[in-house]
Amino acid sequence: MKYSIINQLTALLLGSCLLSACYKADNFKNKLDALPQVSYQTEYSYRASYTVGDTMTITGRLQPNNGLKIQIGNEEAVIVAADSLHFRPFTGDTATIPMDWVKVLITDNMGSGSGIPVTITSGGHIVNAANINIYGRYGEGSFKNKLGLEVHADITSAYNVFLNCVNGKGDLYFYEATTGNLQHIKKDGTTETLLTNAQLTAGLYNIKTFIAGGVNPQGTKAWISIQTDTTYALVEADLAAKTIKVLNHTKTFSAPFVGGIGAVSMKAKAVYADSKGHVFLVTPGVQWGRETDYGAVAKYNSADGMVSYQFRAGMLPPELPGVDMSDPDNPYTTALPLIQAEESLMYLPGYNKLMVYDLQSRTLIKTVKIQGENYGVLPNSYTGAFNGIRINFNSYLGNNSAPETGFGFLPKPGQKLVFLLYQYLNGRSLGMDNGNMAPLVGGPKWMVFDVAENRTYQYAPQADLSDFAFEPFDSPGKPRSIFPDQLLNYDETGHLYATANGRRKIVKTILK
Repeated sequence: MKYSIINQLTALLLGSCLLSACYKADNFKNKLDALPQVSYQTEYSYRASYTVGDTMTITGRLQPNNGLKIQIGNEEAVIVAADSLHFRPFTGDTATIPMDWVKVLITDNMGSGSGIPVTITSGGHIVNAANINIYGRYGEGSFKNKLGLEVHADITSAYNVFLNCVNGKGDLYFYEATTGNLQHIKKDGTTETLLTNAQLTAGLYNIKTFIAGGVNPQGTKAWISIQTDTTYALVEADLAAKTIKVLNHTKTFSAPFVGGIGAVSMKAKAVYADSKGHVFLVTPGVQWGRETDYGAVAKYNSADGMVSYQFRAGMLPPELPGVDMSDPDNPYTTALPLIQAEESLMYLPGYNKLMVYDLQSRTLIKTVKIQGENYGVLPNSYTGAFNGIRINFNSYLGNNSAPETGFGFLPKPGQKLVFLLYQYLNGRSLGMDNGNMAPLVGGPKWMVFDVAENRTYQYAPQADLSDFAFEPFDSPGKPRSIFPDQLLNYDETGHLYATANGRRKIVKTILK
């Protein structure tokens, strides 16, 4: 009898404990169920980065009807839409889990930069969700008004050759094909002759072809690459003294490549100068026994007269030094580098990408890859983090871009490139009706690649190109020009200078 009572008491105690445990477990489960939860599975997780004006979709167990509030940064987000869905957690299993989704607008007041906190309140419970990055639609130097174009100066010939000089002062330098003079277009639109043809040649040679040239940011010296009747020549011009000095004569591009400027073999296809006396020269390459236009980057130091090589493509002669700059995706395709000598930067074009190098240390800083939008979808997502945008360039970028989708790529300080997006967007390439789709996505629009911040932003909200086009490209009723236009410089106010209509006009941006 005694043991029976003990057993009964023990059973009663155990039962009580089990009931208590079950109650606590149920209570704990109810508390868990009441907590808002965010799904971070790939197909439901929200992005890491957003631009002001974007819509952010948050999915999970949110309970929108239970006092749901979402705080992003400094502001409570406005919920613009909410609904539910059923999530199947296991493939092949018919069981589903109900989830909620809400859409909120990203605003300026939330803040900008990285690590913006996201806090979710529902049913009186608060959870911290994953932080996000918020980028503004605009950035350093942006205009808040639309930019139009006006004629800045007339061009005497589409065969004129413009010298590289991006100094931020609006200066434009060119070799005039009709006269053989070296000309300067000032910021006010007037043109002055810097050197006449007689001064440029000094009776030493005849200019058969003016290949390329570059002017230092101060506008005091120019370096030009020409083909004479017998050789290729690299010439230094003192623009103030109006004198020239022949630095190099070369008949064939062969060793030696390194040494004193007068003793090496040198053909310069592009010339970029900085303010410290360094001149970067893009030289040819050799592929399958034939000379290619672009294959290496040399540096001429005007202080000691020595030539060294910074970079080379893989197919060049083995005796040519330099770090291999071949595109691993297309090792046998060479492209004209875009060089910002003053910042010691080189932007090497790739298909839908740019490789950014430091010229002095000869190291790769970053590779920027841009993904296109899915077929049949309008490419609207072009502002924000590089890994989140979708731009249909469908071409090499930089100096080798297709001007209808990306024109210019003008370097500015701070690892920035200004370009015109969607001058003409062919609907057929998107899987849509034939015709220009650019207006449907807000184009054409001046944009900026900000390599340092890994994002794009709007340089201006829209570009009015009335009566002008940047060539070459085809569109209905407009044939392709054989003369490629160039985005040449900018001034202290940020306005841009370019050739237009197939090098028939010099234009400047204006506020509209």
